[in-house]
Amino acid sequence: MLEPRPRIEGVDISFAGQPAVELRPREIPAGVPAGFAIRAGGLGPRPTVQLRCADEATTGVTLTVGERSRGASLDRTGQRTLFLAADPGMIASSGCLLNLVLTNGMTGSSDPYAIGHAVRLPRIESFTLTGDTTDGHLYTGTLRGESLELIERTGWTPQTGWPVQSTATPVAGNPGTQTLQIALPWPSPSPQAPLFIWLRDEADARKTNARY
Repeated sequence: MLEPRPRIEGVDISFAGQPAVELRPREIPAGVPAGFAIRAGGLGPRPTVQLRCADEATTGVTLTVGERSRGASLDRTGQRTLFLAADPGMIASSGCLLNLVLTNGMTGSSDPYAIGHAVRLPRIESFTLTGDTTDGHLYTGTLRGESLELIERTGWTPQTGWPVQSTATPVAGNPGTQTLQIALPWPSPSPQAPLFIWLRDEADARKTNARY
């Protein structure tokens, strides 16, 4: 009589650093290394893990214990535990729901286990605001960082945002670094008020660590 198929019981997720832009529940930042501590039954001697997007016809990444591929790795940490290291951004597009599947060569594969949505976020290095006005009401500011082209609006509160003033511009001599011109009212609602941003195709604002 064969043993039951593998069954994923839970996955704990960690990632490098604290994003400067708010993550929502069940979101995993793309573009940074992440660790997935997997608890499961029926692993067998040499289990295989597949991490892929549930909504795309891509193969994602498939690893057997001890294997390294595309910057990802899979290790066994106990009789019922595995540790997968991978950058979701190397596997799936932003917004995709990531699924894990475990395979035991003798008993088959587990049901897909949804671990969360991969999301690409801007990285804001600095935020400055000048005394120059665009219409006597809004003041010109500059964001510096990476993936700033994702930002559509900015504001002091999650209720009200103003469109960005230009296209994200690469910084000469700094690959990947950009600047983005924005406009905000002044004064801010409170000293050191956080900046809120709206990403393209998102209706709700995200809080950032940027302050002025």
